[in-house]
Amino acid sequence: MTNETTYREKGRALFLAALMVMSVVAMSAAFVGGAAAADNTVNDPADFGEVWQGQEVEVNNSSANWEADDPVQLREGISGDSERIDILRADSDGNVTFDTSDLEGFHFLEYNETEYQFYVDVEDSEFEFEPSIVDNRGEGDSEAELNFTESNRDNIDVVITAELDGEAVDAEALDDIFGAQGTSVEAADDDEMDTDYYEVSGWNVGDNLTSDFEDQDLGDYEFTVSTADSTASDTAEISVLERFDPTINFAERTSEGQIGNIVTVDINVEDYDDEVNLKLGDEEEVGVEAHYNVTPGDDGITLEYDTTENLTNGVTFTEGTPANGDANVVADVDEAPLAAIDYELSVGIEGWDGNNVQNEQDTGLLLLNDRTPIDDDAVATWTAPNDDSLEEADSFEDLAESATLTQTSELAENDHLALSFENPSVYSSIEAGDNETDLANNGFEVVVTEQRERANRAPATWASNISSVDNADQLNLTVLSANQEDGTVVIAVDNVEDLTVGEDLEAELMLTEQSVFYDEDAEESASSELSIEERTIAWDDSAAELPNSEDAVAAGTSNAAPGTEIDTRARSSGNFVMPVTAVVTEDGTFESAFDFSDYDAGTELDLRAQDPLHSSSNEIRDETGAVLVESGDEPAEADLDWNVNTDPAEPVAGDDVDVTVSAENLGDETGNASYEFIFNGDTLLEGDDVSLEGGESDSWTETVTAEEAGDYEWELKVDGEVAESGTLTVSEETTDDGGNADDGGNADDGDADADGEPADDDGEPADDDGDDGGDEDGTPGFGVAVAVVALLAAAMLALRRQN
Repeated sequence: MTNETTYREKGRALFLAALMVMSVVAMSAAFVGGAAAADNTVNDPADFGEVWQGQEVEVNNSSANWEADDPVQLREGISGDSERIDILRADSDGNVTFDTSDLEGFHFLEYNETEYQFYVDVEDSEFEFEPSIVDNRGEGDSEAELNFTESNRDNIDVVITAELDGEAVDAEALDDIFGAQGTSVEAADDDEMDTDYYEVSGWNVGDNLTSDFEDQDLGDYEFTVSTADSTASDTAEISVLERFDPTINFAERTSEGQIGNIVTVDINVEDYDDEVNLKLGDEEEVGVEAHYNVTPGDDGITLEYDTTENLTNGVTFTEGTPANGDANVVADVDEAPLAAIDYELSVGIEGWDGNNVQNEQDTGLLLLNDRTPIDDDAVATWTAPNDDSLEEADSFEDLAESATLTQTSELAENDHLALSFENPSVYSSIEAGDNETDLANNGFEVVVTEQRERANRAPATWASNISSVDNADQLNLTVLSANQEDGTVVIAVDNVEDLTVGEDLEAELMLTEQSVFYDEDAEESASSELSIEERTIAWDDSAAELPNSEDAVAAGTSNAAPGTEIDTRARSSGNFVMPVTAVVTEDGTFESAFDFSDYDAGTELDLRAQDPLHSSSNEIRDETGAVLVESGDEPAEADLDWNVNTDPAEPVAGDDVDVTVSAENLGDETGNASYEFIFNGDTLLEGDDVSLEGGESDSWTETVTAEEAGDYEWELKVDGEVAESGTLTVSEETTDDGGNADDGGNADDGDADADGEPADDDGEPADDDGDDGGDEDGTPGFGVAVAVVALLAAAMLALRRQN
């Protein structure tokens, strides 16, 4: 084997070199020839310095002592763990040259068992245009910055090429775009580049090139920025679009809201991304005026005004960015609120002409309406099961999806207590997540007070702001939702367990001096009564007998919040244990369905119902015995049938009317109920402990005098629910003197003769005779004689028509 180089080997080397050049040119990450002329020369192989992937490295023999044509191994890895990837030959000057385009990480050169270590770094640089959309009409809107945003290498020379919709951008266009910040080069001047490019030297992160696309072709440009001596490159896109006249207008001609709320002004902005000038108010017209310069966001501009503040402190932008952070408030009020009037809005571009926008685009109004005072009955109490989680929500509707909320004034101990507050104009001051301190700072306070008076002691009181109420205990609150559109605030009482059980309470929400709307001469508050009772649970009497069917239902009652899950169990020793989860409904009942179809009638069992808060120290459960009956046999039950009768049934004014309420038990079991009969708005009859055995009946009567004619409404309530209702009609009193009630003559005395006989001006008899005091069994409606006359008249009329 010889070391002489054959012509075949030389040809192979030339071919491989050509392939290398072609591949490097083709790679978007590399620039060669004139664009990549900066080689990395290493004078001392013992100290390589930085080597970047893509560089062509020349190592001289100043300290390596290899000579022309000596073989030098290029190895990947570190000493003792490496792989030879090439054998290099020193040139006539004793220099070794190699390309790093395919190298990364640790490598070394080995000659005569001496190793020269180096590390090939991969450069990572990023570039982007800001803005990424421009037009080609000039006037500043065609300019963008090509920003050098990120790199792991400093002080680099870059080469920039560009394509417009897939076609290369020539050197002349690149020179027009970037100007004298670098140098444009035509491909013809560089025999190793096939596209025109633009060179920039000495770039660092944070540097930028100003580009100007005035008079350039429209379309989507892709710029490739590559480091001249490495494989690093990145692309930056920019679109040059035809510029349209901007569309800037108010989304609503009048932006309206109540004082006490957040009022929103939306501005639509299209085809414009420079500063927009907005004027609110007019000093001469309304005494307040403010100017704003705002750069639009993706969705235009949104101004929000907190009407509990003046313009200086109350205006924020939730869409768009105000210039310099502050507005130019020309005139303002010292203390909020502003007057409930309309305020002119004006929007424009291109700056200001004194106190007016320079190029006005649209006008509108900000209309502030008077706030709504707090109504006395604006507060209601709600409960939710102890196991439910009361979490913040955007609205009452959303809150009800996460918890079973029921409006009630009677709560079970340790269930949740929430207060709803209805008012359309408090939403500048209250928002979801607020606690008792936030409410106090914004002028709201909640106080819960015992209603029973006790000797020598004040009623117990809990206050959200204890500093304002003497001897009050702390009331902890959390605002769960505050929805301006719904007009509803929901506040949870977090320490409901501290409130007194078994006492009537009153919850009051009031406006305090901390509110800008407080008026000591017209204090505002709302209240609601409530009580908290010990938790109870019990099986109904109907559970004593259950059918041996697959859906035998045992029912019970509980005062726990509707939605509370009750653990129930049916157990028969030696036969079965059946657990069933029941749920308390809004009427305070629960039902458990058991499958007893496999067991005989007569089987005895025990039923148990247990509240979720039951414990050994706080027993909240009920147990009762039961027996199975044949599923075809309906268990005995009570059936109370109620009726109301009046005597007389059709009274006249002045009559004494006997009103009788009766009840009959149509069932077999003893029935118990309470009733109340209300006549003309007053309770006439009532009973709290009606008890009737099967088949038994009873009645109760009271007399009422119908003083005046008219309709009298009545209703019968059984166990608090309306069972029957109706109207008793009392007629006018009439006289009975042998004639009509009016005057003893005909009903229509205008058609009667002087002697009371019926008129006969048209051949027809009068409509009605008076009562002659004769037999009451006469022909209904008129006498026999009148009937005969009527028949004769009809017969004569028929004969005349025939003739």
